[in-house]
Amino acid sequence: MYISTEAQLQTTRLNQILTSHPKLTSLDSDQRPSLGRVQSTHVHDLESQEHILRYQVPVIVERFNVGLIVIDSIAANYRAEFDKGKTSKSAQSLAKRSTQVAQLGSLLRKLAHDHNIAVVVANQVADRFEPQAQIAPMSQSTQRSRPGSPPPASTSLASGNGPPDVAPIEGHSNTGLLSTDDPLALDHQQRFFTGWGDNTAIANLKTPSLGLTWTNQLSTRIALLRDPIYEDKAYRAGEDKAIAGWRRTMKVVFSAWCPSGETAYEIWQGGVRAVVGEPPAGGEGT
Repeated sequence: MYISTEAQLQTTRLNQILTSHPKLTSLDSDQRPSLGRVQSTHVHDLESQEHILRYQVPVIVERFNVGLIVIDSIAANYRAEFDKGKTSKSAQSLAKRSTQVAQLGSLLRKLAHDHNIAVVVANQVADRFEPQAQIAPMSQSTQRSRPGSPPPASTSLASGNGPPDVAPIEGHSNTGLLSTDDPLALDHQQRFFTGWGDNTAIANLKTPSLGLTWTNQLSTRIALLRDPIYEDKAYRAGEDKAIAGWRRTMKVVFSAWCPSGETAYEIWQGGVRAVVGEPPAGGEGT
């Protein structure tokens, strides 16, 4: 069963896999999968999404003996409803979203457990901005104070020490106004559960949508990364590099039954397959 929140199910792509994958084409006609055994629906908002998942999906799972539920993507309706508007960043709005996300995770886990099926959920990512390692000292000409106010504190970090109000934890050094060396800080811990940040080769760090609340609902997270391959030629100063292709990596970030690891893969007519002999490399989120 395929539940989409952004676009309709691409049946042409499924048909291409059915006719191109060597394992599927080798099966007898009575054993070969068909599009007639794929149930799909498209939901436009959170209200319909909640109703379909809670009341209709359990009935369809039993009636058609569904073995796999795919939701693509889980974050679209939440971002449309909670990330826009004047109150999108209010504490009340964030608390409401967190509650709904936790309830959704509990519902999907119950579906998987009660019917012994797999539930695969696609997520979205957003850009993550890392703390700046060094901050240039503010010039004297830009420091202005109101009459009678004390002089501004020095903002120079040239010596590598943090400002007076940011005290380093014992055994850890501050590298800027916000330090990821603090083991209790989210900036430090998220590299273990987001899929980005634990590999220094990844230049564009991403953060999965729905935050830590949604991460706590998962038993497995798989990150799909891609790195651009540029054309090998001489470039003029200021000229953008031409992209010749993409290097894709599939990475198990954490799992309850599988060790973490990475493998390079490619997309072809028959689906996806591993690229033998190519070292994995991280990159942009997909």
